[in-house]
Amino acid sequence: MDMKKARLLIASFLALGVLTFLWRFAPDVLDQRSADGVAYQPQPVDQTCHVQDQGCRIELPGVGHVLVTMPKEIIPLERFEFTVFAEPGVAQQVGEIVADFDMIEMDMGVNRYTLTRDASDVYSQTVVLPICTATVTDWIASLFVTTTAGHYRYEFDFVMQPPR
Repeated sequence: MDMKKARLLIASFLALGVLTFLWRFAPDVLDQRSADGVAYQPQPVDQTCHVQDQGCRIELPGVGHVLVTMPKEIIPLERFEFTVFAEPGVAQQVGEIVADFDMIEMDMGVNRYTLTRDASDVYSQTVVLPICTATVTDWIASLFVTTTAGHYRYEFDFVMQPPR
């Protein structure tokens, strides 16, 4: 093998190693806009954002704001309401809102809910999340919002109470 081919092979392995590292340990670097055109919006850094208490006010770029809320106490296998309140005029530009719930570092199956809109432009859905036998309580709620301005994903960390 000549030196030129050897350098190319080494460079290819290094590039593959860097991409593998990013894919495993820093997926948000690669996932700013996924292949299907969904723009990732990080959880608001605002200290007043408490999705399980007062809720989180998020911006839908080019559309307006919504308030995302969950109950303060969420218990496995018990129903709770996941709600998105749209500001006046925003709901007319929103298509579908879907919430997807994932336990951090655990596979709890598919927990995806399509929110329904009522006459007062409030989107909601009754959610029931599974129990974890390992007593892990850290979850992420991913909110997928389709608007006239694009498709967006927001993530909110929350904690589930241990089973009663």
